[in-house]
Amino acid sequence: MEVKVLKTFELTDKDWNRIVSGFNRTFNRNTTKERLVGLYTSSVTGYSYHAVGYEHDTIAGFTSVIPFRYLYKEQEFNVGLMCSAFVLQEYRGAFLFKELSESLKAVCLKQGCTVLLGVPNKNSHKYLTAFLGFNNVDTLPYYALPVRWLIVLKKDNFLFVNAISAFLVTFFCFVNKVFSWIIPLKEKRSVYQLLITDEFLEKRFSASCYTRSTRKNIKFCYRMVDEQGIKAAYLMDFRENNNRTNKALCTAVWHILRKEKTDIILYVGTLRLKQGLLLKVPLSFTPKPLPLIFNILDLSTKEQFDAMSDMNLWDFGLINFDGR
Repeated sequence: MEVKVLKTFELTDKDWNRIVSGFNRTFNRNTTKERLVGLYTSSVTGYSYHAVGYEHDTIAGFTSVIPFRYLYKEQEFNVGLMCSAFVLQEYRGAFLFKELSESLKAVCLKQGCTVLLGVPNKNSHKYLTAFLGFNNVDTLPYYALPVRWLIVLKKDNFLFVNAISAFLVTFFCFVNKVFSWIIPLKEKRSVYQLLITDEFLEKRFSASCYTRSTRKNIKFCYRMVDEQGIKAAYLMDFRENNNRTNKALCTAVWHILRKEKTDIILYVGTLRLKQGLLLKVPLSFTPKPLPLIFNILDLSTKEQFDAMSDMNLWDFGLINFDGR
C-alpha cells in the first residue's frame, strides 16, 4: 500500500474516476467528479489536501482536508476541515484510515494549518476521538421555522391546515421583519471567528445548487433539498455589511417564503444572534446529530486554543460544510 498526499489539482482523471467509484460503493450514493471537485476547490486557497491509499490499480482509501481561515483576537490562523473519507470494505482491517489521517495531518501542519476540525458520522466519530487525538466540542445546533406544519409532521389528514400555517408563518416573518428595522441586532462576535470575504463567499457558494441573492447591503444564500418528501430550505448564510443581523435573517426568510414552496426553513450551526424567527430544535428532535470535533496540530499554540472545546466560542455551520 502506498499513501500519497496530493492537492486537488494534482489528482488525475484516472484518480477521480476511482475516487468517485469508491465513494459510491462505500456510501451507496451517486456522487460525481464535478460535485467533488467543486467542493474541494471552493476553499480559500482554491484547492484542498487529499490523502490517497493506492493498492496496485485500486484506490483503497481516501480522505480530505478543506482549508479555512479563522480569526482569534484579530490574529489569523489556518484551520482545516477533515471530511470526505472512505475506506473500501476489503481494506478496513489494516488501519488504513489511521495511516491516511496521520499522513494528511503531517502535511497540513507543514503547510501552516494550526487546527483540524471535523463533523464525522457515528462510526468515524468513535475512531477519530479514540485513536487519532480528536477532542469533542459539542453537537451542532439546529434552528427551524416550520412552514407547512402537517407536511413536516408527515400527517395526511386536515391538509388545509398547511395553508393556514403557511399564512401564519408569513405574517410572523413580516412582524419580525418590521421589528428588525426598529431594533436592529447584530450577532455577537465569536472567539474563533470565520474570516469572511466577498471572494470567500463567491468560491464557497459557486455551485449551481445554491441560490444567492443580494438586497442592497444584505447578502444571503440557501439551498433547497427534498428530505423524503419534505421540501427543506437550508439557510447557508445571511449577512448585512458582513455581519449576521436580525434584518438579514428576516430578509432571507421573507425571500424564501415568497419565492420557494418550502415546508420548513433550517439553519444548522452556531448562532450568537438574538432573534425571534427561528426556533432552536431540541437535540432529541434533530434529524441527524452533527458532532463537532477538533485536533490541535501545532502544539506551540495549545495554550492559546485550550478553550476550543466550548461550542459557545465557535463560528461554525453550513457555511463550513454541507453534508447533503
